[in-house]
Amino acid sequence: MPDKAPRLFHRLRSSFDCPNSPSVASLNALLHALVENGRFSAAESLLGEASSLGVHPNSVSYNIILKGACLNQGWRGAMRVFDEMLQRKVSPSVVTYNTLIGFLCKSGDLEKAMEVKRAMGRGCQTR
Repeated sequence: MPDKAPRLFHRLRSSFDCPNSPSVASLNALLHALVENGRFSAAESLLGEASSLGVHPNSVSYNIILKGACLNQGWRGAMRVFDEMLQRKVSPSVVTYNTLIGFLCKSGDLEKAMEVKRAMGRGCQTR
C-alpha cells in the first residue's frame, strides 16, 4: 500500500473534480485516515512524497505521523519524526510536544520527557 498512497491522493483530487493541486488539508486528511486504519507505513511514504506532489507538510501533518510513530515504532521512531520535522524547518506546536511528552511519560522514560520539555521552552510555537 505505501506505493499506492500518492496515486490515491491524486485520484481523490480528480474524483472530486478539483482543478487545484492537492492541498495540505487533503494531505492531512489522508494521513490521518491511513494512521487511524493501521497503515502507518503508507502514511510515512505519503509524507515523504508530499513535496514532489506539490504539497508542503505542516505541523499538523507531522503531528499525525508522530502519533503513528509513537504507536508503531516507540520512542526512537517518535524522536526520528520529531528530528525530521525540525530539519525540514516545520515548527513544532503545543500538540507536538504534548504528544511526545505524553508518550514518553506513559512509556516510563521521564528523563527523555524532561529533555523534550526543555526543548519546548526553547522554541515552541503556541498555535
